[in-house]
Amino acid sequence: MRNFRLLALAAALLVCSCGEKAYVRGTIEGAPDTQILVRQLNSRSPMDTIVTGRNGSFRFSLDVKKGEPEFIYLYKGETKLVSLLLEAGERVKVQADTLGHYTTRGSEGSLLLARVEEDFAGVNRTIQTLQDAGAPAKDLTKAYIDYYRSAMKFALENSKSMAVIPLMYGNLGGVLPVFSQETDAILFRMVCDSLKTVYPKSRYVASFEKETARRENILELRGRIGAVEARDYPELLMPGMDGKPVSLSGLFEGENPAKAVLVHFWVASDANIKMLNIDTLLPLYEKWHPRGLEIYAVCLSPDKVEWGSVVKSQALPWVNVNDGKGTTSPSIALYNVNEIPSSVLVAPGTVSRISGVDALEKEFARLLK
Repeated sequence: MRNFRLLALAAALLVCSCGEKAYVRGTIEGAPDTQILVRQLNSRSPMDTIVTGRNGSFRFSLDVKKGEPEFIYLYKGETKLVSLLLEAGERVKVQADTLGHYTTRGSEGSLLLARVEEDFAGVNRTIQTLQDAGAPAKDLTKAYIDYYRSAMKFALENSKSMAVIPLMYGNLGGVLPVFSQETDAILFRMVCDSLKTVYPKSRYVASFEKETARRENILELRGRIGAVEARDYPELLMPGMDGKPVSLSGLFEGENPAKAVLVHFWVASDANIKMLNIDTLLPLYEKWHPRGLEIYAVCLSPDKVEWGSVVKSQALPWVNVNDGKGTTSPSIALYNVNEIPSSVLVAPGTVSRISGVDALEKEFARLLK
């Protein structure tokens, strides 16, 4: 009886341990005795290295917590051979070659992930072919729209699979986001909420939640701007040095309203940009502030301690704000910032992007009479 209980306990422990692992075996054609790197999504270094047998066979296992699937990729050097989306307890069989062609069995998530990558590679090839042939813009636009619609359909139909996450982050040609419209925030929320019902503890879903919230924030701000018909510029409401929110529109109000505001985007970590504060902005501010100029300096450094230190050490006298979101700050989209530093001059009836001290001086002279 005692031996039976020990065997039962051992069997139970084995079942539990299997549930916390995923098992992968297979063959890579044309790769005998070859070193294969096992990587996780967004990991800089391999999590493991395996060596194939004489016939290219391999096997390995890895820890995968229940309810927290892992994106796993097999590489030979810099070439990706296999993409897997593994759940705890799965036993997956792979048949691959050294060119990136592969099939899998035993993992529904991996099958969907392969479909996502295949479709994505297909549209990229189509767009590249059209560009090489000098096709008109309408053909390129059609290729994008067709893929956008199919990607949206896939996301909605498979919103409870983690395979949709790489799809939602896709960039065509490495530069054009598939989901680049502000209203795509609605799709992101639908997918995010679905994933949270199945994988509430997944770190990938937590990261996706942050991206969804960022997109929703931009969409909400755009809605607010559209509702204020009398305003000629996008409103900004960001924490100042004391942590209290400071609005851009508020600078045009009160006892001493500004006649013009230079909205300046910068980062506190760049030495050259920091010197711009002292060498360029400060002389302009001292000359034109008495005539009605204000500067609304938006720091895009996520480290608020570093930002505060620079503002204090340089004794910057203008309005300094920072929402701590770095390059994900909604202010970037609102003012179409595509380089740093960057400045936009805002005045009643005027919103203009001006660079160069001479051009600023000329515009200040016109507005601040």
